[in-house]
Amino acid sequence: MKAYHAGWVIYYCELSGVAAFAVTGTLMAGRKSLDWFGVITLSLVTALGGGALRDVLMAHYPIEWISNENGFLVAVSASLGTMIWARTLKTFNEKVLLVADAFGLAVFTVRGTDMALQQNLPPSIAVIMGVATAVAGGVIRDVLCNEIPLVFKREVYASISILGAVAYITLLNLQMSLEVASAIAIAFVFVSRIAAIHWKWKLPRFHVVD
Repeated sequence: MKAYHAGWVIYYCELSGVAAFAVTGTLMAGRKSLDWFGVITLSLVTALGGGALRDVLMAHYPIEWISNENGFLVAVSASLGTMIWARTLKTFNEKVLLVADAFGLAVFTVRGTDMALQQNLPPSIAVIMGVATAVAGGVIRDVLCNEIPLVFKREVYASISILGAVAYITLLNLQMSLEVASAIAIAFVFVSRIAAIHWKWKLPRFHVVD
């Protein structure tokens, strides 16, 4: 497996994903009526938690958002902007949260997978790192808000991230350029997640009768 190196497309998409997840964390905090410190904290956990977990699992130190403050600054700015926007409109549209979350899922799936490939990890582990990057922040967000994490419900969520990571690796192995492969994989995950929301796709439920 040859080593890959993240290009500018993934980097700027990642910053967009950080902003998107920060928006979801801020809106969730608003639904729970947290104070401004709680809002900022939840937005940071949502936006940076997945990447931090990935770096710890891969023993990649210092953790990315600590060594490069851009992600931190983008997350804080997005959170503050969302608070101002929400106070101005005095309303909340659930679709905004879902669309932002879908975009963050798509971008972080590719980013996490790409970073694992840079470390020459096996493709199967790269997929796991991609999914962890994409879903861990949202899981922490939901747990802190006393909600069942979205990824543990019947929503088609993590499974789309898995498929997106596999698609990204496959495209790279077909000698497609990193920029094109990342764009296709991001679009695939985003469109698939939006379709799952629109058509209410659900995974089978496991239930044991007492």
